[in-house]
Amino acid sequence: MPQAGGQGGSVADARPGARRRRPVPTPHAPAALAAGRANGASAAALDLDGQTVRIDETVYELGPLVKGTPRSEASKRRVVLPGLIIPELRAHVQEYSAPGPAGFVFVGVKGGQLRRSNFSKHWARALDKAGLPIGEIHVHDLRHTGNTYAAESGASLGELMNRMGHSSTRAAQVYLHARRERDKEIASTLDKMAKRELKRSKKKGARKKPKGTAEASGT
Repeated sequence: MPQAGGQGGSVADARPGARRRRPVPTPHAPAALAAGRANGASAAALDLDGQTVRIDETVYELGPLVKGTPRSEASKRRVVLPGLIIPELRAHVQEYSAPGPAGFVFVGVKGGQLRRSNFSKHWARALDKAGLPIGEIHVHDLRHTGNTYAAESGASLGELMNRMGHSSTRAAQVYLHARRERDKEIASTLDKMAKRELKRSKKKGARKKPKGTAEASGT
């Protein structure tokens, strides 16, 4: 499962028009949003004071772009955003988003809706700038990164399902399993470190015999 790792901020340069100002961090990783959910978000769905985004709209690319609702009730949710992206997101909304509460938050340079065809070259440029392989990492991988981070933060199965917008436990279990595997790696590393320190302590103890040992052995 490819991830963008810690490059979520760097690949935000993919936003069309990002060159005009400091790039805004995309919500794909922090909120674990699919591209259609992020592209379908309107200004009314954002509560920047409360640090949340309401997911009840999406955009489907079916030749023409079709605005609709998520396919399942579980996908309709409210996601809390990390405070890190709020100032930049606020500035982005004021400067670049389509006007009005129904206007899309993320639009192209000319104000049109985003679609894969007018976004891919910006994404490739951002990957190259971040030193990441072009063609191997996709926008949707930011969602995987967000889900992985949420799992590693200690989110429960229910919390992870709610954040992902899934009614089935299957996908959430994948991320929790990855977290458990990571826990095993951490425990293994700690075990090696502890053994190394114990070995050093024993060597130091062998080199430094307590005073009186020689005299005691000769009596």
